[in-house]
Amino acid sequence: MPNIGKPSLGCRSCKERKVKCDQTLPGCLRCFRNSRECPGYPTASDVTFRNTLSTEVQKRQRILPGSGGSMAIASQKLAISKPMATDWRAQAVSFFFNDYVVMSSESTVGFGFLQCLPDIWSKSPEAAAYQEAVSAVALASFAHRSSLDYLVVQARQRYGKALQLSNATLQKSAEVGKDSTLATVLCLGIYELITGEKPPWRTDWSSHIDILEYLLHVRRLAPHESAESRQLSTNAHIVLQTRNLSKRLRPSKDAAMIVNDPRKEESIRQHGNLVCETCNYLASADETLRLIPSLVPSHETDLRLGDLVSEGFEIDRKLERWSEQVSGRYIYTAMEAPDCSLSEMQSPSQRRPSIHIYSSGAMAYLWNLHRCTRIFLLQCIQDCVRRQKHISQLQQPLRIYADEAELEDKLSVLYDGICASVPYLLGEIDQQGRLQPPRHGKAVGGFFLLWPLRLLLFRGPSDEAQRAWIKKQLAYIRTNMGIHQATDPWRYEV
Repeated sequence: MPNIGKPSLGCRSCKERKVKCDQTLPGCLRCFRNSRECPGYPTASDVTFRNTLSTEVQKRQRILPGSGGSMAIASQKLAISKPMATDWRAQAVSFFFNDYVVMSSESTVGFGFLQCLPDIWSKSPEAAAYQEAVSAVALASFAHRSSLDYLVVQARQRYGKALQLSNATLQKSAEVGKDSTLATVLCLGIYELITGEKPPWRTDWSSHIDILEYLLHVRRLAPHESAESRQLSTNAHIVLQTRNLSKRLRPSKDAAMIVNDPRKEESIRQHGNLVCETCNYLASADETLRLIPSLVPSHETDLRLGDLVSEGFEIDRKLERWSEQVSGRYIYTAMEAPDCSLSEMQSPSQRRPSIHIYSSGAMAYLWNLHRCTRIFLLQCIQDCVRRQKHISQLQQPLRIYADEAELEDKLSVLYDGICASVPYLLGEIDQQGRLQPPRHGKAVGGFFLLWPLRLLLFRGPSDEAQRAWIKKQLAYIRTNMGIHQATDPWRYEV
């Protein structure tokens, strides 16, 4: 007889053992504690299309007395009930908010991440572009993490609709300054990073970042801005900072005003100003290196390159002083990596590497932004030094202002620092440094690591063991956290 009870949503292993399953995604903890691989949960078709007796059939069942006191059930034609309606969109949105939203109360750097998205979702149902953008990124993330590939089609459809609606929204002056509009553009960019998919007319989501910059300019002109709106502007500004560093662009005047918001902590303002100063230096150095003829040495060329190197080292000293002067919750704890796969972080010939434990995921991201800023700066100084050395081979004497070995040592420390933050951000260790169950971390940790790790892969260490370890972490972020951009081999981008 078909089962007419409530369908079980637990994993197959727990059902076979007739024990309660905790249904933890993407694998149950009971299987993990018993050193078993979780076989996974029933698919939507398993749950919604199983053979059940309809309520109407159950009512029509007649129990008739048979000979000798036995009971016989009247023959009835069994019917298959209608599929249960499953609102995957609602589940996906809830899952996305839990996986990516960091409330400011959970953070120790004065800002959260996408913390106002749930509030906008519940209070602005009329913001169609925002509703579609959140639905698209939520369905895509849920599909990747739960292996429900058919939801990807729904995500793409909603993404296309969100693009159309957001373009229409940007034409309305009354809508441009709203939080829902800024949040829509952020979600569209996150969708493209999660899926690794982009419209054919674009190569990266830099067009979204250009729109973010425009929206921040409009919002700066607003007379009043709520605390939630400031948090959202801060999130958008961090995206702009990563874009400016990656592409060596000068920050806008609006960026400087956001950085110097008096409501921010002094350490945050100082760091923001140093990032802006670094971006200005990178843009100036890039312009100079393009103008200096590499095959025509001169005293003037030598002096200009020397000035660039000196200026770069001065900014780097400021960044070093910032890291030495911060205190309290900005300080992270360094400890030896546990005896597990984390020890593959460096080559076997080296001592076991350290791992870092931070006061929050947002603090770990701030430190990695700091490291990436110094990496871009020191690599730019390297370019100037190498150009000097090339010229010095053609004409002597010319001054060499820096030792490349010194620069490599500084860069190596920064590379190791980013790698040491990976276990904490991926949820592999807790605040006390204890190992956690596999797949314990939220996807936002992998999202925070996407830019730093891809920077290391494309412009980082030459050590093959360390590069292999970085690729392994990016593959983990793709497979277990559903962020497909992590392993895109063709592009390095924000």
